[in-house]
Amino acid sequence: MIRDFSKVLYSQLTPGHELDIPDSFPESLRDSILKFHRSEDRNLRIASYKLLETILVEWNGSACTLHNLQRTTSGRPFFPSLPGETRFDFNLSHSGNIAICAALSEGTIGVDVEQCRPFDLEDARAVFSTDTWERIMTSTNPEQEFYRTWTQVESVAKAEGFGISGPIQSIRIDHDRAYFENRTWRLLDVPVGDGYYCHLASSRKLTRDCVSRL
Repeated sequence: MIRDFSKVLYSQLTPGHELDIPDSFPESLRDSILKFHRSEDRNLRIASYKLLETILVEWNGSACTLHNLQRTTSGRPFFPSLPGETRFDFNLSHSGNIAICAALSEGTIGVDVEQCRPFDLEDARAVFSTDTWERIMTSTNPEQEFYRTWTQVESVAKAEGFGISGPIQSIRIDHDRAYFENRTWRLLDVPVGDGYYCHLASSRKLTRDCVSRL
C-alpha cells in the first residue's frame, strides 16, 4: 500500500455516448445511478466512480473496492479505515461533460468543478458573506470571479462534509487558503478545460503534479 498518496483524475465525456454501468459496481450504486432519468446525469456519475476505481487500484491494488463504500449521515461517501491502515479520503464532482475524482492519504480532501453558464448573479447574493460578495462584484469580471469563488467555497464545504447546505457563509477565502472555524484548508486551482472552474480543498498542500486526465 502507498502510504503518502495523492491523486486527482478527471475525464471529459463524449456528448451523445451513453456509458454502461460496469459489473464491478455494487448493486446499491447501480440503483442510485439508475434513478437519474437523464443519460447525461447517469454518465457523469458512472464516469466519476470509474475514476475512483482507477485510483483505488493504484492506491492498494484489489484490497479495496466500491463494495466497501459507505456514507456519512450527511451523504458523503467514504471508505472505513481498519486498524493499522493508512487513512484514505476521496471526493467526487462533475459538471457539463467533466467528471473528476480527488483522493488523499492521511488527510481530507474536497473537489468542485463547475461549467460556466450565463445566469443572473443577483440570484447568488444570499450564498456569500457581505465581504465575499463585494469582492466578486467589484472584480473586473464578476461572473468569472463568482465561479472561481464558488468552486473554492464548495470544495471546502465538501471537505468539511456538510456541502452547500451547511454554513458556507462562514468559510473565509484568502488567496490559496480557506478558513472555517479553527481549520485551515489549502486550495488548488485545477485546469480541466475552457469554460470550467475547478478547485481542490485539502488538509495538506498539493500541487498540480498529482493531476492527470484519463
